[in-house]
Amino acid sequence: MLFFDQINVNSLVVDTDAVGDFVPSAFAHATARDWARFGLFTLQRGQWGGKQVLPESWFDFALSGNGAYWNLNTKQQFYKSLPEDTIFYNGKQEQGIAVIPSKKLVVVRLGGTNPSKAWNQENFLKKILESIAP
Repeated sequence: MLFFDQINVNSLVVDTDAVGDFVPSAFAHATARDWARFGLFTLQRGQWGGKQVLPESWFDFALSGNGAYWNLNTKQQFYKSLPEDTIFYNGKQEQGIAVIPSKKLVVVRLGGTNPSKAWNQENFLKKILESIAP
């Protein structure tokens, strides 16, 4: 995992499903600190330690609406009360990373919720934004 080594993500393990396919959306395991590093790397558009690890053009592509498996809040299609530039990496049982570039914010949630409807991601992030807003 050379890419993750470059951004100091050392705990990541990606498991396979029953047929041997890697499934990072459900079977990627890392510490909260390492997921936060990945979120910060996204916030910095591919830079880490002053070095461009991934081309910024890749982030232009991913954030242009394609998403590259990211959930984009473009036109507030997911959460009306959150900024349009919010990016979500969603995992199993509502775990994930939220990156809000306009607020320079990365939020990691590792607590699994079952059933997932019991968790209100929008309200959680809204309360965080309210608590840090001037």
